[in-house]
Amino acid sequence: MSIGCASTLVGLSDALARDELRYLKFQPEIKVDFDGSDSQATSTARKMFGKKFRLVDAKRVWLKEPDDGYEQMVVRLSTERTCTDNCTYAVLFYDDKQWLELWRGTAKEFQLGPLGDNGMRGIYDGSRMWQWTGDEYWPGLAEYKFLYRDAKPEEKRAVDAALSAGTGEKRDDTTYSVLDLPLKNGTGAIVSIQSPYYCGQLNCPAFVLNEKSELVGNYDAIESQAGASPLRDKDANPLIETVTSKGLTVYQLGGLKPDFTIDAQTPIIAGRDRK
Repeated sequence: MSIGCASTLVGLSDALARDELRYLKFQPEIKVDFDGSDSQATSTARKMFGKKFRLVDAKRVWLKEPDDGYEQMVVRLSTERTCTDNCTYAVLFYDDKQWLELWRGTAKEFQLGPLGDNGMRGIYDGSRMWQWTGDEYWPGLAEYKFLYRDAKPEEKRAVDAALSAGTGEKRDDTTYSVLDLPLKNGTGAIVSIQSPYYCGQLNCPAFVLNEKSELVGNYDAIESQAGASPLRDKDANPLIETVTSKGLTVYQLGGLKPDFTIDAQTPIIAGRDRK
């Protein structure tokens, strides 16, 4: 499937860089309007989705730079006759043999991001930017600006205590990057670390502290990447998103087991059910 370049986890290697330019690739650029003007694309899409959805409306777009032979479209879908908020959208790509569905999700309005490192535009679903890795669309953290600050002494003590409890050794070569975490009763923190001792080739722990700088979460993540979710738990605290090898894993504050996962999406034949 010659859609992109070699597979890499887009945006992961520079996750801790304080570079404002990297914000731009997480910003939506193009809003896709479904006004019924692309009858040819809609007719094609209805052949694939018409049996399962009452509303099928399509618009041709460019996910990658225009070239010969590769048609692309976004399809708006609903089991009802009309759809305004939280419609289902499918992103299709024709590879000279068949239509492939690269991504499907729900959004209030569908937008495309800038061209990514692997030559395809990102997909913005209203909460996060999905980026093409060369093989799949990868979900980004809802937190994307990474406005890190230095760790306070009490935050360092809490993280150091957790690290030394796990290994029996306290190191002085650990660096800390802190995101403020808005909680119901104050401001907590998500602490990402960099350490040649505590971190592996990819995985590195991320720590969640409450408003008293007490440890309430310790999660394994790729490059210690974690952020606040736009979703809230029953106590009005944000859920915590972590980057893993399959996509995102989401926890409730203080939870030991994942609440749910947001998996990367691989191409399927268009019209089939996505698992």
